[in-house]
Amino acid sequence: MRRSGPGSATVSEDFRDEIETALAGDAPVPGPAYATWTTRGDLASRARAYALSAAGWSRIRPEPSMEAQCDFMACYLLDCIAADPPPDGFVHGGFEAAYELAAWLKHLAAMPVASHVVADVAARLASLYRVGEPAVRTRIETGALEHALESAAVRPFFESWSADPLLAKAHRPALAWGLAHSDGTG
Repeated sequence: MRRSGPGSATVSEDFRDEIETALAGDAPVPGPAYATWTTRGDLASRARAYALSAAGWSRIRPEPSMEAQCDFMACYLLDCIAADPPPDGFVHGGFEAAYELAAWLKHLAAMPVASHVVADVAARLASLYRVGEPAVRTRIETGALEHALESAAVRPFFESWSADPLLAKAHRPALAWGLAHSDGTG
């Protein structure tokens, strides 16, 4: 289920109260409700659903598919990178989301079953970079790309950036950073 925009939800409903109740409790979370929150929620709601998926994943029943969860995570983080919203205890600011995206890409790159997800996120990040204003591009380059490219396993997913005149402006310095700060993964 692909959304339009940087990552993004086209419908924007406020589910904050429902999700905060689920976060505060220990009851099972209905999978259909979680799916609604992640696909139709506004940014503040999706931020809370993101926190719920980290803190209460085992309570979401049935559990979302890997594809649905990864699409949600990518959309949410890319939207935060694009919008640079003020953090509210749940919502990620632009640089925080970029760093979170880099860490997530490193995690995914270590899982062969998730290589298609890394490739998709790399393509979506490239699309956002192409349309982004200078501040968005800076968040992508220094917040996400530099840190993602610290992992040798992630680097192949961004090699095509070096052949694109616009993307290469971010890829060259980010790769240099990544190589200089290699984390030994991959």
